[in-house]
Amino acid sequence: MLVWGDSDRDSEHARRIRKQKLRCQWFARRLELKARARNVVLETKKLLNKER
Repeated sequence: MLVWGDSDRDSEHARRIRKQKLRCQWFARRLELKARARNVVLETKKLLNKER
Protein backbone atom coordinates (compact mmCIF):
# COMPACT_ATOMS: atom_id res chain seq x y z
CA MET A 1 0.00 0.00 0.00
CA LEU A 2 1.30 3.41 -0.91
CA VAL A 3 1.31 6.24 1.58
CA TRP A 4 0.93 9.63 -0.03
CA GLY A 5 2.71 12.66 1.39
CA ASP A 6 0.92 15.89 2.18
CA SER A 7 2.00 17.31 -1.18
CA ASP A 8 0.07 14.58 -3.00
CA ARG A 9 -3.10 14.86 -0.97
CA ASP A 10 -4.87 17.11 -3.49
CA SER A 11 -3.36 15.52 -6.58
CA GLU A 12 -5.42 14.09 -9.45
CA HIS A 13 -5.13 10.64 -7.92
CA ALA A 14 -6.56 11.63 -4.54
CA ARG A 15 -9.33 13.60 -6.20
CA ARG A 16 -10.23 10.65 -8.41
CA ILE A 17 -10.38 8.30 -5.40
CA ARG A 18 -12.56 10.74 -3.47
CA LYS A 19 -14.93 11.02 -6.44
CA GLN A 20 -15.09 7.23 -6.71
CA LYS A 21 -15.95 6.89 -3.03
CA LEU A 22 -18.73 9.45 -3.34
CA ARG A 23 -20.12 7.69 -6.40
CA CYS A 24 -20.04 4.34 -4.57
CA GLN A 25 -21.86 5.83 -1.58
CA TRP A 26 -24.45 7.38 -3.90
CA PHE A 27 -25.09 4.09 -5.69
CA ALA A 28 -25.27 2.18 -2.41
CA ARG A 29 -27.77 4.67 -1.01
CA ARG A 30 -29.86 4.48 -4.17
CA LEU A 31 -29.89 0.68 -4.14
CA GLU A 32 -30.80 0.72 -0.46
CA LEU A 33 -33.74 3.04 -1.12
CA LYS A 34 -34.92 0.92 -4.04
CA ALA A 35 -34.76 -2.24 -1.93
CA ARG A 36 -36.64 -0.55 0.90
CA ALA A 37 -39.34 0.67 -1.50
CA ARG A 38 -39.68 -2.85 -2.90
CA ASN A 39 -40.07 -4.23 0.64
CA VAL A 40 -42.79 -1.69 1.39
CA VAL A 41 -44.65 -2.71 -1.77
CA LEU A 42 -44.38 -6.39 -0.87
CA GLU A 43 -45.56 -5.75 2.69
CA THR A 44 -48.59 -3.77 1.54
CA LYS A 45 -49.48 -6.52 -0.95
CA LYS A 46 -49.32 -9.11 1.85
CA LEU A 47 -51.56 -6.98 4.05
CA LEU A 48 -54.08 -6.47 1.25
CA ASN A 49 -54.18 -10.21 0.56
CA LYS A 50 -54.82 -10.95 4.25
CA GLU A 51 -57.76 -8.54 4.37
CA ARG A 52 -59.52 -10.20 1.42
